[in-house]
Amino acid sequence: MIAPMFEARTVEYRKQDLLRQARIQQLAREAAADRTTMQRRFRAMLADLLIASGERLKAGTEPTAPPRERVERRSGSFARTFNARG
Repeated sequence: MIAPMFEARTVEYRKQDLLRQARIQQLAREAAADRTTMQRRFRAMLADLLIASGERLKAGTEPTAPPRERVERRSGSFARTFNARG
């Protein structure tokens, strides 16, 4: 026959082991649920980053017309001199 003290200790160890296993399984379930949430959050953040980067690149490479210089037309003596020489 097993000593009562040893039997009580064995039962207590078994109980602690079962509680430990249950806690590990609970943490694994929570981690799996958090993983999908974290993946969604990461993809949303990555999408925002890519969109913002693309907008910055697009803004930096869009062709812009060079500033136009204002040219005054003179119909005075310069035009007559040029036509006379030409």
